[in-house]
Amino acid sequence: MKSLLKLALFLFGFILAFGQKGIEKDRIKYYDNLLNYPQSDTDIFNAINFFTEQKEKHSELNDTLNVISDLRRLAIGQHKLGFHSESEVLAVEAIELLSHLPETTKTREAYTGLYNQLGRNYKAMLDFDRSIECYDKALLYAEDDVNKNIIRNNKAVIYKDHEKYELAETEFQLVYNNSLEHNDVKQRNRALDNLAFVQTKLGKDGALEQLEEALESRLKNNDLTGAYSSYRHLSIYYQDRNDLIQAKRYADKALATAKIINSPTYILNAMELQMQTKNDSLALAYKILRDSLANAEQQQKNSYALIKFNYYEQEQKANEQLLKAEQERRKKQWFQAAGLLLVVASIPLFLFLNVRYKRKTLLKVYETEGKISKKVHDEVANDVYRMMAKMQSEEVSKEHTLDDLELIYRKTRDISKSIDPISESDDFSHTLKDLMASYQSEKVSVVVQGLNSIDLESLDNMRKVALYRVLQELLTNTKKHAEASLVVLKFAKENRKLKVSYLDNGLGCDLKKGNGLHNTENRIKDINGTITFETTPEKGFRSTIIL
Repeated sequence: MKSLLKLALFLFGFILAFGQKGIEKDRIKYYDNLLNYPQSDTDIFNAINFFTEQKEKHSELNDTLNVISDLRRLAIGQHKLGFHSESEVLAVEAIELLSHLPETTKTREAYTGLYNQLGRNYKAMLDFDRSIECYDKALLYAEDDVNKNIIRNNKAVIYKDHEKYELAETEFQLVYNNSLEHNDVKQRNRALDNLAFVQTKLGKDGALEQLEEALESRLKNNDLTGAYSSYRHLSIYYQDRNDLIQAKRYADKALATAKIINSPTYILNAMELQMQTKNDSLALAYKILRDSLANAEQQQKNSYALIKFNYYEQEQKANEQLLKAEQERRKKQWFQAAGLLLVVASIPLFLFLNVRYKRKTLLKVYETEGKISKKVHDEVANDVYRMMAKMQSEEVSKEHTLDDLELIYRKTRDISKSIDPISESDDFSHTLKDLMASYQSEKVSVVVQGLNSIDLESLDNMRKVALYRVLQELLTNTKKHAEASLVVLKFAKENRKLKVSYLDNGLGCDLKKGNGLHNTENRIKDINGTITFETTPEKGFRSTIIL
């Protein structure tokens, strides 16, 4: 009887453990799907939180291979969010862990994925040489044709975008040859289309027929995404040969297919393709403006990623220095047990405060990105889309279109100026004068007192940036809400400190600090300064800054 009971308990435990493993696999599969096919940024954040917990759990179990796998997933998530430098840090950390493991099939597969991810990061960061280097390293470790095709295709796209068509042809040819060995019609058509497109750029015979063959096969297999790509390549082919009738025919088909797919990106690209077939200077101006906006957005993402990367790097260096100092102290001052115990007891508090500070920093970055993204969407993207719709639906004169482009350009410039960094090499007094002059108008007078008598160059760059942004926020609030006709700014030295007094004769307000005033307080507090506000309805607004 006891034996049967023990057997039953053993079987119950085995079934329970097996069921828990199955549940864990299902959870990993679920979050993998969120990460690889997200419907929104929220899906990516949820996946990152899950795999961060997984990494911590696997670290406690010393399960290095799974830690590496978690790091790779986190690197993918950060890349999808646009934080390419942070993705780079995670991938490099995983490669460092891999270097201490013996080479196996699993480790080679991990190397392949991580170097491919690094290649994608560097491409997004516009460092194309390093991107190619990483793709080459990934190919050294890749063992199956599927991964090789993905990596070679990534390389070829870089060569194609930079008009290095001979190198692109070599890579696309290898991808196409490998695809023939597998019974995957979709992959074969994609490889054939890419190869033929590059060969059209090289003027090779038979390239057009191959483009048409890929299109026919894609239509036969109801591959709408592939058909869109084929239509796009064929339109560009005829544009290159100045056959604008044929180019427009395929551009129209690309747009119709994009609408069926219901992809905003495809629709926008197809509309751009249609405008290019008009051989119109306005279409060229539109393309230049759109590319400028895309580059500005990417540079902004890189800028935020670089801020986080530099913070991480400084934190790592500081931790390394602390560790070396601690080791040296243990060697030379081993008898100070009480002091050592105090240091060890302080570590959890330090880590807790450090993590909390980092989270606050990341939250500020995300909030800033969201504001910029919303501003670009609300003030620029909608105007661009409206202008394109107008150009397609009615005859529009060049003068009206140029006026629209000028308006969009000014909005883009204003957004760019509002987030530009403050140059350390410029005369800061002159920079502040430019800021104040930009808010001067027929309705609002900005009066500055004492600025020329103050040496602002003695301020470090952090204080310059904080003062500039706070004054910019105050001037913006006055312009938007106060209905003031006069703003007075007074600069003075008091007890070796800089005092800036801000006053307007506007409507005033109930002093309930919103995001703007709250942000100014945080900025001044971060540099150990003080800022106060005085205001009542109908009696103006006053602020005093002490640095």
